[in-house]
Amino acid sequence: MDALTLTWTGISSFLIASGVTYLLHLKITKHIGQELVKLLEIFNQNQAIVKRIEMQNEQALKKVELENDKIVTKFVYENEKVLKKIDHSIEVKEKSQVVAELITLWMQTAPGPSHRDLQPDDFAKMNRYSYECALWLPKDIFHDFSRTLTNAEGHKHYKEILKEIRMYLNPELGEIDGGAIIHW
Repeated sequence: MDALTLTWTGISSFLIASGVTYLLHLKITKHIGQELVKLLEIFNQNQAIVKRIEMQNEQALKKVELENDKIVTKFVYENEKVLKKIDHSIEVKEKSQVVAELITLWMQTAPGPSHRDLQPDDFAKMNRYSYECALWLPKDIFHDFSRTLTNAEGHKHYKEILKEIRMYLNPELGEIDGGAIIHW
């Protein structure tokens, strides 16, 4: 074979190999393109699913937050009721102690077995308790109480006054018989 034939054979082989390579390249590129389109479709579907899941999660989270807010609000309301009840109980106890101390000191000024000479501090306490009662007792009860403490004409017995103050401070406890209040 001569050189020209070999050259043309080589060029032909090269052209055929290049053409086959080019065709394979086209086929592979087309296949990769098709696969890439499929992957993009899958990616877009996954993105849509992720967005849907995120929206569902946000809705579920909002629902849970709303339920939690309701529960917290309920607990806050219940705690406030309990705190108000405790505050009221403390206030009632403090006011009751003022009245009891005032009557106890006042009774020591009356003639009888519990009489004693009061000290200036005792009178200062009685004045303070009387002033405190004037600040929170309703007008009618306070005037009855004042008449009793001063032994004014037509005054009520101190046990009747105690009953009235009890009903004013704690009406839910109900009335008691004045005779049931013990005094030594």
